[in-house]
Amino acid sequence: MVEKVIIKGFGDSDLTSAKKGEFVLPINPENMTRSFKIERDTSQAAGNQHTNAQYDVTKSEDLKFDFILDHTNTIEGYTDALKSKTVPEQITMFLDVAYNLKSDTHQPNKIKIIWGDDFVFDSVLTSLSITYTLFSSEGTVLRAKLSTSFTGYVSPEKRVRIEDKTLGALTKVLPKIAGERIADIAQKVYSDPSIYLQIAKANNIVNFRGISSIANLILPAVQKATEQVSDTINNVTNTVNNATNTANNATNKINNALNRFR
Repeated sequence: MVEKVIIKGFGDSDLTSAKKGEFVLPINPENMTRSFKIERDTSQAAGNQHTNAQYDVTKSEDLKFDFILDHTNTIEGYTDALKSKTVPEQITMFLDVAYNLKSDTHQPNKIKIIWGDDFVFDSVLTSLSITYTLFSSEGTVLRAKLSTSFTGYVSPEKRVRIEDKTLGALTKVLPKIAGERIADIAQKVYSDPSIYLQIAKANNIVNFRGISSIANLILPAVQKATEQVSDTINNVTNTVNNATNTANNATNKINNALNRFR
């Protein structure tokens, strides 16, 4: 039995529980194209002939493939559920799984593409073009080719688990670029704009309007996202405990004062 490509829609960030329909391709694609891209800073100083391309960011993987929807009843592999559907109806079924906005999440579904036991691709649909290739004498659409592009998707929680590493393992120095905000630098270097507070602390920056006067910006080693959350929770807990102890001490002083007047 030929394994069919299955496209499943999910409403939750981990693509595990909130399943919102699926579409089984009646005809498998002839090929799939996976694209990987690493962006590097290739800027050169004046008078230099070559560049030392510095790593910037690894982009999400892209997946592209075409598939056919047909209503001529001449192509093998169609299930009874799809065989009775017109091409526009089949397209509508696919759009409902991969493209249409959902009222509860206010965004299209996240997509899990499955082909057999070895190929699973978590993603979101980024582009779709439909080419109608065959019509009846009455103008009814009998066949269409759908060209799709999907971009890999990883939830923030899963990304932290996969990476499991310190953001910015080493402290380094970055020449300051005039007009660039610390939050933008934090996003570029650490992929997290909230790190700007740690950058500001490392550079003793109090007045953010005066950042243009800094010749070199120190980029510190920072904590894992999971450690930051843990530290935040611990800090909040300690603050609550300290406040409770202060309140208890005040209550004891009041009780002692009242006992002296009795």
